[in-house]
Amino acid sequence: MKAARPGRSQQALPLTFQTSDTSRQARNRFAGSAELTASFRG
Repeated sequence: MKAARPGRSQQALPLTFQTSDTSRQARNRFAGSAELTASFRG
């Protein structure tokens, strides 16, 4: 169950990020990638 929990969160995180930060990521692909990694790491 522990492995299923993080997997579900990881899939939901990128989905929201891509939907919300779609324009921002497209404009600053490098910055977007760095921000995503930082958010994933916490």
